[in-house]
Amino acid sequence: MSRIHRPSQTRSSARIKAWSQRTRIAQRNLTFGLYLLDQKRNIGPTLDVFCKWIGERVGVKLVPEQVPNYEMLADKVRREGVDLAWLPPVVYLRAGAESLFPLLSLQRGGVEGGYETALIVRDDSPARVVEDLHEASVAWVDEWSAAGYVIPRLSLRLGGVDPSRLFRTEAFYGTHSAAVAAVVRGEVDVCATYARTDGHGRAVEGAWSDMPGARVRSLMTFGEIPPDVIAATRGVPEDIRVTVRLMLEAAARSRSLRPMLKGIFGADAFAPVVPSRYDGLRAALAAEEPPQSER
Repeated sequence: MSRIHRPSQTRSSARIKAWSQRTRIAQRNLTFGLYLLDQKRNIGPTLDVFCKWIGERVGVKLVPEQVPNYEMLADKVRREGVDLAWLPPVVYLRAGAESLFPLLSLQRGGVEGGYETALIVRDDSPARVVEDLHEASVAWVDEWSAAGYVIPRLSLRLGGVDPSRLFRTEAFYGTHSAAVAAVVRGEVDVCATYARTDGHGRAVEGAWSDMPGARVRSLMTFGEIPPDVIAATRGVPEDIRVTVRLMLEAAARSRSLRPMLKGIFGADAFAPVVPSRYDGLRAALAAEEPPQSER
């Protein structure tokens, strides 16, 4: 007598669950969460076109959802209030990297990450070493900014320097451009930001690059910033996650879509996510006091 093969209950349940998830996704919009630190960048129309291009190829309607700050973006990701998200490294870790599906990391300037954290001063500043910043005023970017707050503060502490005692005044400026502009105007003595260096520690590109007449230099650099991540939350079926990843990679290879990619993400391409690259920042976050709203 021939034996009738019946799929295991576990396998059948998994298929039903996957089908159910796929059906729910198809019946609603797939949301792409993001926060633009620099609100002056009007990428709305470009973002709409890009999301439409991805959505058509995935077979869903992909709708961008801009949120007012990084804290809300992290909260939405944790609660699965969005399906996909563009997450800077601090947000990625605070949103619960272990419970997310990282699809790709942003690649800038031909290398993953592509920028270092730096303390920037005016060219005519008398400061040459960190100790010269005693009683100086500093501009930070945001409590959720890796380059503009978290990494430089931890690095100073590891070097035996307490930022709260080093600086006379500390202020948040909201964006890298605003923090650097405060230095250029002489409003503050130093700021923390991202910078591309020339291999000898000299900053050659950063938020000041588009500021006419800005003459600044790096006082100190603290190593490469882990790259931003495009991630999916747990409710997104595997086939959609895979297709989104493939379409993002295809867009990066497309001559017509690459400028759109650059305009939205400031990235030249995508690369696989390497979890170990976030270990240092994870340690920094553990050592730093959490933002006020989390206390």
